[in-house]
Amino acid sequence: QLRRAKFLLGHYWAEYQTEMEIQNDYFDLLDQFSGMKGSKKEYAPQAAILFEKYREQLESSDNLIIQYYTRMFQFYAESLACRWKLCLFVIDDALGFYDKCTRPVEKYKQAFLNLKVCCLMMLSKNKEAEKLLGMLQTTLKEGSANWFKSCELSLVNALYGFQYEKAWN
Repeated sequence: QLRRAKFLLGHYWAEYQTEMEIQNDYFDLLDQFSGMKGSKKEYAPQAAILFEKYREQLESSDNLIIQYYTRMFQFYAESLACRWKLCLFVIDDALGFYDKCTRPVEKYKQAFLNLKVCCLMMLSKNKEAEKLLGMLQTTLKEGSANWFKSCELSLVNALYGFQYEKAWN
């Protein structure tokens, strides 16, 4: 038993340390600008540096946590620089990864789908965003964080699309 425990510890310890490091880096990045209003473009290079730091993990690890945060660094590197078309590429790549997973990944997919809605709105593709929101809301558990986010995005999308009656309802 001890030999097995040592083997497992040795095998998973490095991955656990990477998980903790990437989460700390992610929250350190967000803490710098989460309360700010206005443009946050000056943080895009920092997000890009963090993405490059963990980029190798996209190919070498199937750890969901590492994949999520690495892809979020890539998303922030593009979104903070207002490169919305590139954001869609990042999101579609992430969704492709999660579609291939055999483990439960719904919360990760839902988070990226919400981000895709934001990008579509920024690209003035409100009808496409509305369609995606409709699909997304049928899969979300009412009261979950992603459900509240999709409700917020539905309101914002209606306002962006000048559908004030829909926004009011």
